[in-house]
Amino acid sequence: MNYDKDKILSYIKSNKKKIFIILVVLVLLFFYFVFANKKTQNTFIPVATPTTSPSITTVSQNDLIQEGQAYFMNQIVTNYKPVTGFSWKGNKVIYSTKDGIYEGGTNNVVVDKKIDDIRWTNSFNALVKTDNKWGRLNYSTKALEEIPAVLNNPKTSEAGNLIADINKITLTVYNSQNFTSKELKFREPVINVFFVKKTNEIIVQTNFAAKTYLYKTDESLNITKSYETGDDYILSSVSFDGNLASLTLKNKLIVTDFESIKSETIFLGGSTINASFRNSNEIIVVEKYKDNLGRILDNVYVTNSSGKKTKISDSNQLIKRINTSLDVSFNEDKYLATFVENEGRIWILALRPNLFPTYSTEGELVYSNIKPSSH
Repeated sequence: MNYDKDKILSYIKSNKKKIFIILVVLVLLFFYFVFANKKTQNTFIPVATPTTSPSITTVSQNDLIQEGQAYFMNQIVTNYKPVTGFSWKGNKVIYSTKDGIYEGGTNNVVVDKKIDDIRWTNSFNALVKTDNKWGRLNYSTKALEEIPAVLNNPKTSEAGNLIADINKITLTVYNSQNFTSKELKFREPVINVFFVKKTNEIIVQTNFAAKTYLYKTDESLNITKSYETGDDYILSSVSFDGNLASLTLKNKLIVTDFESIKSETIFLGGSTINASFRNSNEIIVVEKYKDNLGRILDNVYVTNSSGKKTKISDSNQLIKRINTSLDVSFNEDKYLATFVENEGRIWILALRPNLFPTYSTEGELVYSNIKPSSH
């Protein structure tokens, strides 16, 4: 043993220079892999509470989605129970859990009541089911107003002036002020309806025999346009002006103008997608897929009516990933896409590069400038 030890010590003394060079190379390789790993994670940054007041940044109307840019996501951290939906009014957000409705940031109580079901739209409008009855949220009075009608599967317009209700082949639309109603019957079962944000038009989806039918109606429920697909698509969203509709089928997205297909976009094989119009042309798409390790992951893209798509984010920071049963929504200027984590919190993604969005505990939305890492 002493002989082996002596041989080793003798070898080290005679090869000091070689051993030193090997150690230096190993240290350099270690730091290279550390920084290379950081470089691959530039889409998200860890959630953090700023130590100083973040600067409010004016976002340029001309600052469009660009490939190769950094788009940052953060979470609204004040909720203590899983979020079941939310609504923006300007740059303020309120949200719901199974136990009530609350203001974002401050966590002040809006409605303190067990909620069986809730259907949100923007501008703080929601239909809320409690004790097996549907009511309307009145944010001003912090109360639920009784609805003098029996509703089956309702949805409210963003302005809150109309309520659409689905019952088999029948669509009933109520005026939410006096609850007068209009009714339209279809040949096929009604699956979904969308209110056009800029008009009083309604887009209706029906399905029968593995085919999807779209109908556009005016405010009097007269059908003005119709379109038939050759497969069992899902109407995912409608453009703000009502001229386009996005439909999804597994990993395929098509955009139609109710006369023909404007574009067709294919996403990862085996994935499912959810699409939400951001305005009258751009669409935010959430792609849910399984990787080689069997993990369920999400990618976030922006695409448009011409089919061009750009990946801007993923769900690496969301422990339970994105809840695609709840639609992506947007704040007033549409520069913020909002998601809900499965059994978790609200996440906000800035749609302008190099801006980190923060929703403070005072209930204020601010953006902080962040310079991308040069590594």
